[in-house]
Amino acid sequence: MVVLLSPVAASALPVRQAADLTPTGERAIQDLRRCLATNDNLDVYYLMDNSGSLLDTDPGKVRADVMAESLRQLASLSQDPTNLNVNWNLGFFSDEFFSGPDKWLEVDSAQIDEWPDTLQKAVRSTTPSGGTNWLEGILGAQRELAKQKKISGGCQVMIWLTDGGLNVLNDDPASEAAMNALCGQVAISGARGPNLGLGPLYELRQSGVSVFGVLLDVVGSGVADTYQDRKSWMVPLVENAGSITIGQKKTSVSCGDGSGQIPTNHAAGAFIRAQSPADLAVQFLRLSGAIRGGSNSTINPDGTFAINPGVAAVSIISLQPASALKLTDPSGANALGQPGISITEKAGATSIDIQVDAVADFGQWKITGTKPSETVLIAFSALQVEPSSDNALITGTSSEIKLNAGVVDPILFSTSDYSFSYKLFQVSRDGNVTELASGSEVDFQSGALVVPITPEANASEVRLRYQIDNLSTVVGGTKLASISAEQSLVVSLPDNFPSFGPIPLDLGVLSGRLRPTSGVLQVQAPLSGEPGSFCLPDGNNVKVLSDSVDRSATWDWSFSTDLEQSEDGCYLLAPGEAATIEVLVGNSVTANSEVSAEALLTLKDATGAKLDVAVPIKFSSERVINPLVYGILTALLTLLSLLLPLLVMYLINKATVKVEHGNELLKAVFPAQYDVTNEQLSGRNGFNLKGSEIGLEEFKFQPPKKDAASFDVNETLTAVAMVSPNPLKTPWFEVRAKEGYRVFTKTARRGKLFASGQRAEFSGQLSKLTAVVVKDSDLKGVSASTTDLPATLVVFDRNSGGANPNFQERMVNVVNDTKLRSGLIGARDLLLAVDESKAKKPKRVKEVAKPSAPPKPSLPTGPGGSATSFSAPGKPAGAPPTSAASSNKSGPMSPPSGPPTAPKPPSNLPPTL
Repeated sequence: MVVLLSPVAASALPVRQAADLTPTGERAIQDLRRCLATNDNLDVYYLMDNSGSLLDTDPGKVRADVMAESLRQLASLSQDPTNLNVNWNLGFFSDEFFSGPDKWLEVDSAQIDEWPDTLQKAVRSTTPSGGTNWLEGILGAQRELAKQKKISGGCQVMIWLTDGGLNVLNDDPASEAAMNALCGQVAISGARGPNLGLGPLYELRQSGVSVFGVLLDVVGSGVADTYQDRKSWMVPLVENAGSITIGQKKTSVSCGDGSGQIPTNHAAGAFIRAQSPADLAVQFLRLSGAIRGGSNSTINPDGTFAINPGVAAVSIISLQPASALKLTDPSGANALGQPGISITEKAGATSIDIQVDAVADFGQWKITGTKPSETVLIAFSALQVEPSSDNALITGTSSEIKLNAGVVDPILFSTSDYSFSYKLFQVSRDGNVTELASGSEVDFQSGALVVPITPEANASEVRLRYQIDNLSTVVGGTKLASISAEQSLVVSLPDNFPSFGPIPLDLGVLSGRLRPTSGVLQVQAPLSGEPGSFCLPDGNNVKVLSDSVDRSATWDWSFSTDLEQSEDGCYLLAPGEAATIEVLVGNSVTANSEVSAEALLTLKDATGAKLDVAVPIKFSSERVINPLVYGILTALLTLLSLLLPLLVMYLINKATVKVEHGNELLKAVFPAQYDVTNEQLSGRNGFNLKGSEIGLEEFKFQPPKKDAASFDVNETLTAVAMVSPNPLKTPWFEVRAKEGYRVFTKTARRGKLFASGQRAEFSGQLSKLTAVVVKDSDLKGVSASTTDLPATLVVFDRNSGGANPNFQERMVNVVNDTKLRSGLIGARDLLLAVDESKAKKPKRVKEVAKPSAPPKPSLPTGPGGSATSFSAPGKPAGAPPTSAASSNKSGPMSPPSGPPTAPKPPSNLPPTL
């Protein structure tokens, strides 16, 4: 599949011809389009600045319209002829990072307009405030992209929009230290050095994320110029190298590995500068059009332009209103309003899109009513070039590689409409590129370009890159975008040697430094029907080809198999036999990286002839603890004994493991009853727990709180983060019932306190917590035939998108998932056993004490109840109701009299998703 298509409506865009991208920026476009040519998934992440300066630089929130149109154009890739699976998400940053929906949103043909509208509303719903902490924003986006990569495995784009220089809490040393951390090198001398390896931008590029950094650089009256020089710092972060301004001095900076070059097997980044909200739209038009396969073309001074054979579509963008424009087709007729011509007006810009669908569309066109020098013209090709799916390679044997060409509409277009040159490269796993063939005289009428290639003897996989350059139409010479694609081919081994797979071997995710990751390599006896053997790779000689940080001295590899070793140190495979090799890898240095490596596996045939073959290995690596803490911990491990570092690890866990509360949390409390016989949960007094009428009357907003080690859920429950004294044991989260109550969740954990219902486990995210609370007195009488056990149901949700969640769907899932019979019966037995044990103990005579005052009655826990986190104005949160009437209502509680505390900047996306 090659990304070449006609554009959809490209509105909200120009004021002048967009400035040219740097060679690095052009490479970023090419890298992304090459990925899209061989991958069916595209993940687009919008990282949006929400600092207070946007009130001045973009008071009309034009950025919302521009981002929405950008998504609409990229979403068109989900339609014919490319049929990509397009997923998107967004996050905001100012002093902190604020994530969007928990789940990425997939675009299909029915949502081409729906999701852009959702994105637009999300941006418009935010209120800019605070500083411009690039570091927090980039790290947050990196986490979200890494999580999605595990799901989709697709091409990834991060569009980073900011309007100001790096500013961490108006603190110069902190801002300069953040720049060094982002850069991975000492870009600002005198500031604290980098503490995130080679920097998160380097890690993003190394993992294949195409980063497009867009600076809205508005200057002039009414716009504060604070930290103006720091805007230049964005260039080397995005493109790896560039000139920055510090005070009045310009300095060249190379970030990442410091070489000034982006490795061939990394994705390049592109810096884009806009000088006004309207100019921002121009830049996004060019970016979206380039990603979709378009190329900037020219309009003659008199407004004429040619659509030559081979051009599939054209977009014209102007700041003039549609009413002022006139478009004349080759016949001299006014083309506006005709079929195949679409007009979009948005954010002060007009887009005219011409879809070529007839021979009569070829010829001279003319646009009037706008200055040609201030009008953008983008042309799209109809040519498709892709490697043949029949390509195959055999070790040591010359094979023919075929490259097929075609057009989107063979009736209207032909491969003979184009002239171009081609190149075929082999790309090694460490990024080295070797040219295999090139030429310019190509006859694609035969259906394929054929290039011979003989893979190296030890190769198990060959990665080929195809490049079509200097593409233009034969008639008129219209320049069109280059085409690039890649194909990875597994090299077949001779039949007399054992074979192995999968290729490459994926070891999953290496999280932190304490636990290795592993995978299994399958080895099969020779296909010839003869015996064969294999020798395990040497763990000390594994070659790491790509990593985001130099940690070669600390890799720990091991290879093992269950077979018995032969006298020669290898392992014999009888005819038809198979074996497995377990591969484990760990490293004491953590990093966010996509790691590729090679291990030499020695294969032998029945005669003893040997063949050393490289086994390609890949896996992801995650940094799971704070790098600063890690540095301190590493020093302690070097200097001190084993016990003290373990103690430090425990303290780190204790300080960092917290129950997640966050903003826009909702809580509902329902009086319920449980049918033990049929394992069904229902509301008391006929209340329908699955009813569509459940809403914000039941689900009350909770005041925003920072994550903490514990929270009071209501008067009977407390949520607690638990850390074992053994730092190697995974932390967990539990809810604890207060005396006289038992709590049950759908997650079971071993231990007497959990079996008795005194505690129950949950995920650690309050927004996902569902708990059923039962009084001890009621639990003692429960049996397998009980149909109306009184209970209290506590349910949380999160309004993460700014729109009301689907409460009915949430409650249906809660009710259907609540299966408690075995837990209730087991807890009852333990409770009764405790009572029986107490009854058997002899009573000790003590001095008679004065009777204590009876305990205060607990407040009811019906819907609303006293569990609401908001209090009336002037009254502390969590205080009990002031009247018995307010605390004994059986129906939903009325909303709090005071408005809830406003959460920090949010997205306005539906939390469904």
